[in-house]
Amino acid sequence: MIHIFPIGEETLHETKGTQCWCGPDVEWVDPDTREAYREALVIHHSRDHREVVEEAEVILNDGGE
Repeated sequence: MIHIFPIGEETLHETKGTQCWCGPDVEWVDPDTREAYREALVIHHSRDHREVVEEAEVILNDGGE
């Protein structure tokens, strides 16, 4: 498994398995190509939810495209 997690967190993320306090997303398939990953991606969330703000900024700046 490959773990992707935010830096600068005060609370450490669990990087063994898929269980963590942040409720990470687990992806097995590339959403663009629909091809299976060789290993699962475990995408952790920040405690302050800054990734939501980053996603909103991308949508507002790029028009969601």
